Amino acid sequence: MPDRLPPVQHDPQSEQFFIDLEDQHNAKLDYTRQAAGERTVLDLKATFVPPGKRNQGLATKIVMTAFREAEAEGYKIRPSCPFTRALLQRKPGFQHLRVDDKAS
Repeated sequence: MPDRLPPVQHDPQSEQFFIDLEDQHNAKLDYTRQAAGERTVLDLKATFVPPGKRNQGLATKIVMTAFREAEAEGYKIRPSCPFTRALLQRKPGFQHLRVDDKAS
């Protein structure tokens, strides 16, 4: 089944993954990049999807892109945003990315 959702873009300068919705505010995931000893942690802070575009899979696509990029870069993630935390709980293949705050 082809992916009909627009592509996710990453702007490391503004610390944001987003989907350009052209005529509306972007759907986005804001994060901060943090050094934690010798590792890098992406603290996934907040997701936003404009009201008229919700329940179409945009936030899931954005967050999954962030998970995959963190994995590819060898980063850990801190799911501070409730949506990212809930999605991570449903994706056992990405549990190894979760930072253990007690060990930080």
